[in-house]
Amino acid sequence: MPMTSLNGDWEGLVDREGVLSFDRLAAHPSWKPVPVPANWMRTDLGDVLGTVWYRKRFPMTSGFNTDEDLWLHFGGVDYQAVVWLNGQLLGEHEGYFQPFAYRITQALVPGSNELVVKVTAAREAEGDWPNRKRQIKGLFNHWDCRPGSWDPVTGQDQGSGGIWNSVWIETVPRVFIHAVRATPQWLPKEGRARVSFAVEVVNLAERAVSVTLAAVMVGDDSEVGSQPAPTMVVTPGLNRVQSVVTVENPRLWWSWDMGEPYVYSARMTLDSEYGTHQREIEVGIRSIELGDEGAWIVNGRRVFVRGTNIMPTQWLSEYTPERIAKDVRLIREAGFNAVRVCVHVNREAFYQACDRAGLLLWQDFPLQWNYSQDDTFAAEAVRQARDMIEGLYNHPSIVVWCMQNEPTEEQQSLVHLLDQTARGLDASRVTVPEAAFAQHPYPGWYHGDLHEYARIPGAPFVTEFGAQALPSAEALRTMLGDKAWPPDWEAWGYHDFQYHQTFHVANLPVPSSLEAFASSSQAYQARLLKVAVEHYRRAKWQPMVGFFQFMFVDCWPSITWSVVDYDREPKLAYRTLKEICQPVMVSIPGDAAAGDGVYTVDRGFTVPVHVVNDLPIGFPGCIVTMDLFDEHGSPLGSARTPVDLDADHCGVVTQLGCTIPGTREKVSAALRLRLTDPSGEELAQNHYAVTLVRLGGPLRYLHHD
Repeated sequence: MPMTSLNGDWEGLVDREGVLSFDRLAAHPSWKPVPVPANWMRTDLGDVLGTVWYRKRFPMTSGFNTDEDLWLHFGGVDYQAVVWLNGQLLGEHEGYFQPFAYRITQALVPGSNELVVKVTAAREAEGDWPNRKRQIKGLFNHWDCRPGSWDPVTGQDQGSGGIWNSVWIETVPRVFIHAVRATPQWLPKEGRARVSFAVEVVNLAERAVSVTLAAVMVGDDSEVGSQPAPTMVVTPGLNRVQSVVTVENPRLWWSWDMGEPYVYSARMTLDSEYGTHQREIEVGIRSIELGDEGAWIVNGRRVFVRGTNIMPTQWLSEYTPERIAKDVRLIREAGFNAVRVCVHVNREAFYQACDRAGLLLWQDFPLQWNYSQDDTFAAEAVRQARDMIEGLYNHPSIVVWCMQNEPTEEQQSLVHLLDQTARGLDASRVTVPEAAFAQHPYPGWYHGDLHEYARIPGAPFVTEFGAQALPSAEALRTMLGDKAWPPDWEAWGYHDFQYHQTFHVANLPVPSSLEAFASSSQAYQARLLKVAVEHYRRAKWQPMVGFFQFMFVDCWPSITWSVVDYDREPKLAYRTLKEICQPVMVSIPGDAAAGDGVYTVDRGFTVPVHVVNDLPIGFPGCIVTMDLFDEHGSPLGSARTPVDLDADHCGVVTQLGCTIPGTREKVSAALRLRLTDPSGEELAQNHYAVTLVRLGGPLRYLHHD
């Protein structure tokens, strides 16, 4: 239906303390131009952390059909909004991620109209921060990767407030389709699928109206299923109508490594005496179950989850389609088949991109750590949880709803209340109450040593693990200016750098230069992730079922656990993950991933070769090759052998050995493994730094426990 955009130049009036009232605005001298959509931090308004009044004057240049209604839509406002049109109060809204709308048919006037929006995104009250928070904003207002980190004083700086998404007016008939939610049911034994549509029809005619509702499924530009348009009567207000369409021999939606992420188009057409109204949605036909130890079963097939965490920006207005496309491409190229949308709800375009790219999503509700325990807050959390699930319901990529991140014991009643809410709203997906501390092992960063990953901490499903790494020296200088070097540790801490963990747990050397520090930091992160991921993948199904590395990209110019910086420049660990997170991984068991592999070579050099194949197809007649090079890049030896690789395989496939020439007692060597299919196409590659020694006596492999 016709839409009129109200994006562009608005006026803004900063009211940090929230003391102004609507009737005092008109003559106020401090209005200034402000763009919409935009978070305040992305405009000249800066870090308001309070209230901003918005004003937009727009013309109503033509009339409209009396059978039609006009609705004012907001795509997203952070965090509380109060809306007036031509002096008439339209309503209030709380919550940063939800679209909302008001009927404005009677409030509009011919000629010039004035829209006023009061937006409040204030600091949490002193008594509420940080353990009794009331704003449901997840990582946008409390996190150790945001501006000011989680610090009690600076941890709310550079907020995300503002009208961050589009504003528009839509013209619809007096009777129209408000929402459509599709639930696919795949029936493999019958060779078909049935898609159930829950359709919300709104009748504003103030009397019962006879309507017809037709449902059509389209694939590859041709109709694949439909339901004839039955006649029904809808009463004034909201009506819920069901429609079911059968699709014969359906093309299923898969993650990209398991098959094709095929998406159908579903079109609902409502006809009444007031005209025709249509809604189109995308539908992926797939089934989701939970198997042993929490394994994800998609379309009846176990999928080992190779995932990463993402919170791609602190300010959603800047998350453009171009940046979304780049992030999804980088995630796919790294070999990840899954993403945890970490403690926030992203914009609609991100979910559409994941649907089409075949990425499986773990979706968090935006609750981080602790909140108020009173009933008023609990009711608001339930309402917003409903908004999240109903708003994202149609995306086939979403597998899991998770209701809170790292809640303490005192939060368990809220967690279980939200869990019950989610289960009642969506029985077609998996719901988990929390991402618990036990699922977030950080050996080698918050405690212990990276070798502890050999014990498979957090199994069977790990939702966070990793280590910080600096971005490049150039990025640090841009970020920190003259505080980059010599390091002003307070400024570094504001940008999320963790001093104690870097120097006293990871035991990085005292830096001699910014370049050396960036290099050693990135090398440590890459080493830790290589150790962790290889151990987790080699424990596939016994007991591991999946993992989410923490984390993918910085949400602002910062120093975090990301493997890609804020400017989307990959760190060393990204290249490491690109080798070991592909669907097929070839590796050497033991300590080689940590650079601790020490081998005696008096009688030759031999290693076991372990292969993980997450694909649903096998590869008979593969070739696995090992090459050794000394510190100068000169060949030391090589070996190759054929192997047959089964589908969904995990285990040692062969032993490779060669003779090492020379008489040196100790050699630092580079080892390269390659696995190719019978046509010579590479399935997997991996690299290790190993130490070769001559000790005399029988061949033996030395390793750490």
